[in-house]
Amino acid sequence: METESERSISESEVSQYLSDFTSESLKLIKSSQVKDAYKVLKSCEELLEAVASQGGCIDPDMILLTLHNCAYCCQKLQNYEECASYLDGCAYNASVRNILASKDESQSEPSHYTEKIRKERYQCKLQTQICAIMSHVNKHDLALNHAKEALKFGISFMQNCSKACQYYTVKNTKLPNYIRQKRNNDQSSGKTIQQQHDAYLGDLVKKNSHIFEFLLQKINGKSNSRATSAKVPKLDLRSILGVQHYNDWIYKYEISDVLTIDPITPTDVKTPLGLIGELNRDLMLEKICLIAVVCYCMATELRFLYQTDKSELKRTESNVWYFKAYEIIKDLIPSESPLYQHIKQSYQFYMNKEQKLQNKTQDSSFTSRGKSPLKDKSIEQIYSRSSSASKYKKKIPITKRDITPARTKTPIFARLDSKNEQIGKGYKQADFGYEFQTDRNQKPKAKLSQGEHSKSDNSIKYKKKVNKKHLNLEDFVTGELINKKNSDESYDSDYIRDNFVLSSQELYGENPDDSANNARNLKKFESIKSNLQKKHISPLYQIFNEDLKKESPNNAVSNKQ
Repeated sequence: METESERSISESEVSQYLSDFTSESLKLIKSSQVKDAYKVLKSCEELLEAVASQGGCIDPDMILLTLHNCAYCCQKLQNYEECASYLDGCAYNASVRNILASKDESQSEPSHYTEKIRKERYQCKLQTQICAIMSHVNKHDLALNHAKEALKFGISFMQNCSKACQYYTVKNTKLPNYIRQKRNNDQSSGKTIQQQHDAYLGDLVKKNSHIFEFLLQKINGKSNSRATSAKVPKLDLRSILGVQHYNDWIYKYEISDVLTIDPITPTDVKTPLGLIGELNRDLMLEKICLIAVVCYCMATELRFLYQTDKSELKRTESNVWYFKAYEIIKDLIPSESPLYQHIKQSYQFYMNKEQKLQNKTQDSSFTSRGKSPLKDKSIEQIYSRSSSASKYKKKIPITKRDITPARTKTPIFARLDSKNEQIGKGYKQADFGYEFQTDRNQKPKAKLSQGEHSKSDNSIKYKKKVNKKHLNLEDFVTGELINKKNSDESYDSDYIRDNFVLSSQELYGENPDDSANNARNLKKFESIKSNLQKKHISPLYQIFNEDLKKESPNNAVSNKQ
């Protein structure tokens, strides 16, 4: 004997059971009894699975309605994994052919477009809601994939809307003139319901065709066709809303209204809207908001992925999609709308952040533009050197080599320095510590200071300012010991060299053993010595050797003039 649960039912009874389950679940949903509604919908789902396993015929619209309302209940109960699986089932069943289409919609071309528009708009919203759920459970890779699917369906239904508008426009413009004139005459006499319908549809097509072109250009940068790819006229809110109604739903529309699942009824599934329904004011605003939210979801998921892998490409793409979402709503959605404020604030936040990053990059690139040995050093390293590094180093006197006896015995007279400064009638040589004053008509006389002495009355008087610690031969051999007269009485250099200078070759000869040469050179040396004494000039080596003797305080003469 069969029990009550195992009793077989007919196909007609299955439809009645499904209808009863659906009605009861919608009543419970309306009264906010979500758990009870979910139990009823689960019973409806089990019945559908049993009929499908036995090969029974099932209404596809009933499958879609049951799965969709189950997803709504799971979202309300915060069972997001089950909610995502139910939405995936809805997306699969919606893609099956002839779902969401009546039997009469495949007969004409406009109905074919409206069928596609309706199906793709529903799938676009489904994929957007799945994206939000995947993002909520931190599965951002899957969320981005669903956002891309939503964008694909969004572009497709906008293209179909544009094609439907073009089809209607071309169809009316190709009418013969006499038919158009007859229609105008009939309209002037009295409009029928069909004529009013056509006139209203014509106004909707004329007003909304540019909106779809505008949306397509904002998303992918190109329009749908060449015929309408010309410059899109500037759109404003009045072209969408007509006369603004401040109590309208658009002024309270939020992003959660797109991402939150709403329950559907059998009427929503089975009743076709037609081209007028797809182009009316409410559905046009809903399409605009849906496309803007899809772009926003793309930007948000890319931003989440950028925070994970720090990919500059994802960051750039995210900023682009934020910009596109803002460009869509800024002219077509009222600024008082919460959706408008949400997208605008997100766009401004990330754009300001991007601008600060660019300014920081430009500043760093400007400072490191030139190659400098200091660019790898910090400011602290540059200024951390000791203060002694900037002081002058102490000068250390250079020790001269000892003078050979041969050089000390050779009388050497230096040339006049061309850089001496002329003071009065004489010359001053302060670099080497001595001074000379000459007069044209008298012999040179030297000023003597304390600590100095005169060798003899016939010898030259000189004034020394030599530091004894650094006394060497070069202080004397490079000095000027020959009195310079004026330009008329100056000595001839050749005469001085021949009569007063004895070279080393003449003194020693090419061969030191050559006694004849040595005798001849010694004779010349005596001659030069006598010439110097006649000129009252002592040989240089005699002055130098006697000056090196220790001077006693009794020998110091002070004869300062």
